[in-house]
Amino acid sequence: MTVRCPTAGRGIALAAACIAAAASAAAPALAEMPRVDARLAQVLSPRADATVRGGAVTVTVRLRGDVAAFSATLNGRSIGARFTPRDGGRLRVARLTAGTASGLRAGSNLLKVRTRSRGGAVDLDAVRFADVRRHAPLLRVSAPRRGRAATRVRLRLADPAAVVTARLNGRAIDPPAQRGRSRMLLLAADEGLRYGANSLRVTAVDRERGRHDVERRTIRIGREAPIPGAGRDRRAVAGRAVTLDAGRSRATGSPQRLRYRWRFVRKPRGSEATLRSATTRRPRFTPDRPGRYRLRLTVSERLPTA
Repeated sequence: MTVRCPTAGRGIALAAACIAAAASAAAPALAEMPRVDARLAQVLSPRADATVRGGAVTVTVRLRGDVAAFSATLNGRSIGARFTPRDGGRLRVARLTAGTASGLRAGSNLLKVRTRSRGGAVDLDAVRFADVRRHAPLLRVSAPRRGRAATRVRLRLADPAAVVTARLNGRAIDPPAQRGRSRMLLLAADEGLRYGANSLRVTAVDRERGRHDVERRTIRIGREAPIPGAGRDRRAVAGRAVTLDAGRSRATGSPQRLRYRWRFVRKPRGSEATLRSATTRRPRFTPDRPGRYRLRLTVSERLPTA
């Protein structure tokens, strides 16, 4: 016997209903599935894939005006009773802390919010986030108290999978390109290095294990030499000219003028690319092979001629 089953919009549930009806004509019809309305609720915080610190998180959910039922779970544990209404009931807010019955744990957490409208529509929002807590041995920073014009900072990580971010004088800088336990930051004019005291803040985050560490260093730069600025790393297309710019380089004082010298320290195998105007602030070259081109800038000073 062949039983034809409609499949548009129903899938396995309707197929099962058709088989049951064929087996017994007296079987009751399958109840209609509730309508899904993704606009019933919105999780405002934490955001998806967010990282929270310190074993505490504030969960904020915005509800539409016709929501009749609200529930929430964290890692499978019910937390709906922990929410308090705000803004006339349109917001639900809960402060969850570790060490309580909230279910918040170090590492990955899964928050689920279920709502139902007065008209019977339902919505399910799921947000995964990580809670990381201070773990002092995760990161070690070796930085000179008194640096030169371009300063190297060495990092040592207990976990090679940790993600490193850094800020110099309050400004985010590019993370180290290396992977593994040993990494290095090169600080120069493009990163915001300046004469006098510089404040460096380095953070390492291990989302899977729920750990983070923060190290701060102060690096003082004297006016013995100019601070070079070769520009940020960039992407280029083979066959198209690239213009470099050392305009962020800093002189030790106002009367001095900077002199520039660029050179390649690495090119792809077989490349014959050459620098044009290599002793100017804005030299050019045309990459002729795919791969990495690494250049070095040396900056010196001379007094202006009368």
